[in-house]
Order: sequence, then C-alpha cells, then structure tokens
Amino acid sequence: MKDCKENLKVRTWFLLLLISVFFSGCGYSLKSESSYFDSKSISIASDASSLNISFKEELLTLNNSIISSKEIEQKQADLIIIIQEHRISKYIAAKGLGSRTREVRLDYHLSFELKNTETGNKNLHTLEDVKYITFNESQILAYESAEAMASKAFIKYALKRIEMLASEI
Repeated sequence: MKDCKENLKVRTWFLLLLISVFFSGCGYSLKSESSYFDSKSISIASDASSLNISFKEELLTLNNSIISSKEIEQKQADLIIIIQEHRISKYIAAKGLGSRTREVRLDYHLSFELKNTETGNKNLHTLEDVKYITFNESQILAYESAEAMASKAFIKYALKRIEMLASEI
C-alpha cells in the first residue's frame, strides 16, 4: 500500500514536469505586462510644476526614451504629450466636532493634447478623478503622506489612460 502511494507521487511529479517542459518548449510563458510606451520615443511639453515633474518621473519608469520638450527635438519623437492644465484641488468634504476636518476630497484634472508624429493625428483630452482622504486628530500628520500616495495614484491612472488613448490615434 505504501509502495503504491509513492509510485503515484512519482508519476504525478513526472507528469507535472513533462507538462511544464511541453509548455515551455512551445514558447508559453506567463503573461508579462507590455506597454504601448515600450517601443515609442515620447516628448512631453509642460511647465515645471511639481505635479508635471512627478508625471515625467512616473513616465520614465515606464519608458526610458523620453525626448526633451524642445521643439526641434519633438520632431524625432513618435508621440508628443502637451500638458495644458494639470492640477489637484482640495476641498473639505466633511467636518467633525468643533469644525475639525474629518474628510478631504481631492479632485484631479489633466487636460492634454496627444500628437502621433507617425500618423499626423492629434487629439485633445481631459481626464478627471476624485479621491477621498479620511482622518482623525491622531492621523493628522499622516495626511501629507496620504495626499502624496493619492497624487501618485492619480498620475498612474492618467498614464494608463494616456497609453490607451495613444494606442488609438
């Protein structure tokens, strides 16, 4: 009986090994995240606000071939992103006892133009998103880090949307 169980385990492991060798031999692999930005050279034209700098830094993590925003060098880019308006607005969403802020609403707004130099197409787009940050008096110092995380999340959202929109033009 014990011998039969060991024999079954060996057969199972051998079958799993055979299946994995078969799939790897066919070129099968787990899905890796590919990006439209991978094969493109991108130029960004924007002012030097801290939000735009964060946007450029986050895009650099996705694509290392970002060309300067100078007009002469923009002609070498496959995709040109012209940021027209980029802001995060803060509003008090809820107040607690003694008119203390309990919740802050962050509104994200990005207006930009996409130009595809290969096809000559250009489109104007606007992205908007909203996040709420709740806190109490003991978390008041954590508000700044929560705001920075929300800002980063807004930028990642915008880059995903821009990637999708750029692939369509």
